[in-house]
Amino acid sequence: MTVMHIAIPFPTDTIRMSFGKPEFTWGRDVATHSFLSGLAEAGVSHRVTLWVPSRADAELLENTVLAEIQANIHIISGIEITRYLEEHPVDVMHVMDPNMWIGGHIRNLLTDRDFVITGMTHSLGNQHFLDWSLLSNANGIESSDCLICTTPTAQVVINSMFSHLKAHQPDYSAPQTEVIPLGMDLTLFQAPTRLTRQDLGLPADDFVILSLGRFNPISKMDVLPLLNLLSMLKQKSMHNVRLVLAGSENDGQYVQFLRDRTRKIGLEDSVSFITSPTDEQKVALYQLADVFLSLSDNLQETFGLTVIEALACGLPVVVSDWDGYRALVEHEVTGFLVSTKMLGPDPQWEANLSLQPDSMAHILCAQTTAVDLPAACEALLGLAGDREALQRMSGAAAASAAQYDWQQIIPRYLALWEQLVERKAAAGINASERNRRTSALRFLQDFSGYPSTQLLPDDQFVTSEIGQLLLQGKATVHPYEETQEILDLQLMAKILNTCLHKTSVQELLSIIQPAGTGQDALRISQNLLWLYKYGYLSAQ
Repeated sequence: MTVMHIAIPFPTDTIRMSFGKPEFTWGRDVATHSFLSGLAEAGVSHRVTLWVPSRADAELLENTVLAEIQANIHIISGIEITRYLEEHPVDVMHVMDPNMWIGGHIRNLLTDRDFVITGMTHSLGNQHFLDWSLLSNANGIESSDCLICTTPTAQVVINSMFSHLKAHQPDYSAPQTEVIPLGMDLTLFQAPTRLTRQDLGLPADDFVILSLGRFNPISKMDVLPLLNLLSMLKQKSMHNVRLVLAGSENDGQYVQFLRDRTRKIGLEDSVSFITSPTDEQKVALYQLADVFLSLSDNLQETFGLTVIEALACGLPVVVSDWDGYRALVEHEVTGFLVSTKMLGPDPQWEANLSLQPDSMAHILCAQTTAVDLPAACEALLGLAGDREALQRMSGAAAASAAQYDWQQIIPRYLALWEQLVERKAAAGINASERNRRTSALRFLQDFSGYPSTQLLPDDQFVTSEIGQLLLQGKATVHPYEETQEILDLQLMAKILNTCLHKTSVQELLSIIQPAGTGQDALRISQNLLWLYKYGYLSAQ
């Protein structure tokens, strides 16, 4: 096996949004963080480097996600990336969402070395798709790169979208697609829970149906049909049926709406709400329930992490025959797929939907997507009335989850990356011949009309009175945290000392940047302008 260098631009927004905050947890965040755990646990011998925008992001990553992982993972931040790529050439850059254009930008503008770029699907939608797909094309993503789809149904959608773009934009270049599902750490769900139904406020003898997911009808699932389904079950079942609605509640408004609706239709004694459960409570819910229920109706649902979590706990599942769920459940073996129905193609309606924000398009499509509630009712009644079938399905469910363990998934990533690297090498395309397309703003050039002048080699500066106080330790500076990537207090002191007598920019560079010091002209100029901005230097 060839040792590869795998670089990953890490989305630290997933940490800020949800790390340690179960009420704000999204599937994308769980998948992103657990992917790193999977790499570490698989004992990967390749070099793995995470790139983040700033040193503050690097510290955040080290103190949160990486603090829970025992692995030799390198982190680089901000403007270190160009120098780092020169010293440690990359074989694969894996973007942990569909925004492969980030890798294209780095490959085209920040290094002379060629490498393979891969990305992966999460939620899908018109606005979101256009953002990343057009940017990827504009930044040179090509057929030797690869977008990894988490399910076959997601791959069908992506390929259909790519074909549509190619038909209307002849120069559109799309990556190839492959299917690799999301993974999980099975051990987190297989250790017996210490909690009991009583601890969770659930009756010991009820037939418990668990629905666990983010409470959001726009970006997740409409829960109201589950209340109608529960009414059907109570009319037909000989058992005490309880529906447990659990998940992150976001702002709590939808949860309150559901509580009010539950009381209004007289189901409050048969519905339990468990909002923002801890990890321990979540595992306990899976292990103590009798069946898992998720009637997803939303276009953005491309996989279904909660489905494989339920399977891992040996929980039979009753889910909608919808998008990614279809690939996860073997009908009548590990659970039941409940038929769904949506509108047929309608160009005018679809054109109108394309003008809507994704949130509006998603809920309009979801509200005209029907799940067969009577069929779901019959599946649940069958499980409630046949404990032997329930146990048989439970065993099959637990066995089926093994394929999603990271120990099985990570080798598939590694095999794909190695295959892509070998193909690119065999193609023999020289990096200098690569199409270096970019959509990036040239900030200093494109906005050159904003300032009166730009910094020139002949510009002269002298240390001001407050600059001299700063050198004497009688004044202090307070740079913003975001500027720590470019500002250097020691370099500032050198600039102020050199400019005690009138000095041109060209002279300053020759004095501070002798051969072999490693101080580059850009960094010196940035610090010089900052000192001038705050009055520590005066222009002559």
